Amino acid sequence: MNTVVEQYLRSQLESVEYRVTLGKNNVANITEQLAKATAELSEWEAEAQALRDALPTQVPTPTQGDGDQVPTDEVAPEDKEASE
Repeated sequence: MNTVVEQYLRSQLESVEYRVTLGKNNVANITEQLAKATAELSEWEAEAQALRDALPTQVPTPTQGDGDQVPTDEVAPEDKEASE
């Protein structure tokens, strides 16, 4: 094989092998970052679930016959008169 062509091909091969090495390193770094982000996400999900579990369960609000919600902190008019 012609020496000039062989040198050119070797030079091209070295360049491609270098890019392959860089690519593999990039993939390794991205994989590591993804693993860290996944672990952090799992922690956040666990924290969110713990907060959900800590919240009291909602008690259904009583409704009037027409379907309007009755505020639970409101005192009935007859009770107001009795307390005055």
